[in-house]
Amino acid sequence: MKVNIFSVVMILGVIFTSLSLTSCYKDDYGVFETCPYCLSNHYHNWDDCRNRDRDNQNNADLVIISVGHGAATVTSANAEGTSLGYMSWIITGKQGFPNTDKKNEIGVNISLPNGSGTIHVADFNLHNGKSEVTRRQLGTNRSGDITLIDSVLVHTIRYDAFKVDFELGYQVPVYNDGRNFRVMPYHRITNIVDKGYTTTDLPNSTESGILYACKVYRHTLSVTVDGVAYDVHYTAILKRLLGDVNSNTVISSRLLSSGTSNVRNSAQKTTYTSSIVVERRLANGQTEQRTFEVEMQGDMSIASIGAQTVYYSGVTKTTAGYNTADDHVLMVPRDRHVMQHYVERKYRVQYNHFHININVNHTEAVYDDGINVFRFPHISYGNINDSFTFVRTSTQSAFDTYKFTQNVNSNFGSYNQRASESFDVVVIK
Repeated sequence: MKVNIFSVVMILGVIFTSLSLTSCYKDDYGVFETCPYCLSNHYHNWDDCRNRDRDNQNNADLVIISVGHGAATVTSANAEGTSLGYMSWIITGKQGFPNTDKKNEIGVNISLPNGSGTIHVADFNLHNGKSEVTRRQLGTNRSGDITLIDSVLVHTIRYDAFKVDFELGYQVPVYNDGRNFRVMPYHRITNIVDKGYTTTDLPNSTESGILYACKVYRHTLSVTVDGVAYDVHYTAILKRLLGDVNSNTVISSRLLSSGTSNVRNSAQKTTYTSSIVVERRLANGQTEQRTFEVEMQGDMSIASIGAQTVYYSGVTKTTAGYNTADDHVLMVPRDRHVMQHYVERKYRVQYNHFHININVNHTEAVYDDGINVFRFPHISYGNINDSFTFVRTSTQSAFDTYKFTQNVNSNFGSYNQRASESFDVVVIK
């Protein structure tokens, strides 16, 4: 079969002409434009690029582009506390496709309420308040891909008789679109500073024939949000049970005098009598003058540790001082309104091979009638002076024996106390 070469050339020319007319785009002036989808100026069909771009865009992963939040501003401030608000946002999009960027934002709140209440207490002892901070989650609210976690920071102040809670509210925004999870930026409650408390006496109150002593307690914290400090207050009425309104319950008192007497001193112990004189007005209308006396003491001793064995070296002291972790207070009632405290402390002398505890004890006493607190005069220890001697008593081929003596003395008021303890130390050569 013979093929006409001219015919084949003509057919191919028609095909190429047809393709160029249908697949190339040019404007009315015959100038070819750059394709906006692939940024090419080659002759091709823009529709193909647009469809391919749409497919790539649909198949691209949604990613987090950026995050941020605004400044926290006060939305309300009154006697009930301070509230703040701000916006937090997250921008998502498909990498390489700027036209898909989307800003997801939500309003976030912070609440700094002032607390208040009435607290029944066993006494008005506000010494040794201890603080602790806890956090807890209250609930969640979802809006689109953003969930707000309602949370509270609780700053607790504990006393022996009661506690108060400062409950500071805040929200944590969390973004979750099924592919991306991110805790969004939020302002934290920081730099909590305890500014202390004040108490103010109130008139006694009567409820159903029962008499209560009352005080106003007001405590203040300073907290910082977004670089700005805010004060938060807790105000409470403290109520202490006194007794029946027709009884001999004390409704007012004042200290007339106090002092010490009958001092008896020995090498390791001093005893004496401490007394106070109080004038008291009772609920039944009577007035009385009472003298309260408590036998007090101070004593010092060295705890024995027995013989010691050490190797190659002698004995040297490294440190000495009170070990506060071992402090102990035993409370013993001496009267309806008088409590005696036995304060036990340990002064620790540390050596390179062992340590020695020196027991340093004294007593204190407190008068507390529910209205007023008066402290009995008491004597305390001054500085502890410790020393030791280390004397060889025998020599053997394998070891030496030494007599170790621990000495201690201190002033208890104007009285001097001293103690010593000896034991053998074997030094292995």
